[in-house]
Amino acid sequence: MVNIPHILAGLAQALQSSDFPNVDTIATVLDLDVSGAGITKTDHGPLGIRNAQLAGDVEVGVIGALSPRRQLVLIFVDSRIPYSEFAGAVFGADQRIQHSKFSQGFAVLFDVGEFCGILTASGPDGVVETLSVEAPKTTG
Repeated sequence: MVNIPHILAGLAQALQSSDFPNVDTIATVLDLDVSGAGITKTDHGPLGIRNAQLAGDVEVGVIGALSPRRQLVLIFVDSRIPYSEFAGAVFGADQRIQHSKFSQGFAVLFDVGEFCGILTASGPDGVVETLSVEAPKTTG
């Protein structure tokens, strides 16, 4: 079973870490098995993890970036997580839905502490596709 609030908390914790985007930190806080995963990382840039395992049998990809602002995205590969299990759930303050202009999909946006949380779904009767946490946009 995928525990979305727990994953969101883990994403926020990893994003706050001083060594972000560190594969070991991300794997630890998300309880992510990266032993068979492909990992791509540059010295000062983005991180990519493919074919990682979450909760034992859920294949995920992970993208971490520092620029233009800190962001950590968990992508459910071939998701079978019905959005209907989470419809109506409150994930954080200031929760709102942003519908896609191009499909039945949508994003649920909310606050996770000081960060912006996003859950995307293929549609009301579809599946959860991604979870992400990012630093807020700076003004100026």
